[in-house]
Amino acid sequence: MTAEEVIDKLRLERHPEGGWFRRTFESSERMTLEHGERFACTGIYYLLAKGEYSAWHSLASDEIWFFHAGCGMVVHLFGENGYKEKHLGANLSAGEEPQVTVSAGTTFAAELREPSEWCLIGCSVCPGFDFKDFSGGGAGVLRGRFPEQDELIGRLDRR
Repeated sequence: MTAEEVIDKLRLERHPEGGWFRRTFESSERMTLEHGERFACTGIYYLLAKGEYSAWHSLASDEIWFFHAGCGMVVHLFGENGYKEKHLGANLSAGEEPQVTVSAGTTFAAELREPSEWCLIGCSVCPGFDFKDFSGGGAGVLRGRFPEQDELIGRLDRR
């Protein structure tokens, strides 16, 4: 299948951080947090197509990414312990993992392992995702803290 066919079949829409998505799950349980009420858990499909990337952002909740189809992704993470790179995909012998966890408060971005291909993943957020808990950008702060990663930070910054 092509990325366009997957987008059509799964009824995906543009995502503000880049790529395509559709919310697929909201738990029946809700939680009251200090910053408001949230679903206990939410899930989405998320797709990056040729030339797309997920720009730098962070969430107030933990997020787990699950590989479904395509070429795989490189997930770039900046947290309290510095920079980490994770490879999400099905090719275990090449160091890919079928599941990657992004801890709450981590600034992260993702790109395709093969820029001319596409990748479909699922994301689960607990407590559930709410756009009020989304912080976009952060490239300026990252550049100040991690000048050795300037090229990467600039490449995956918002356009």
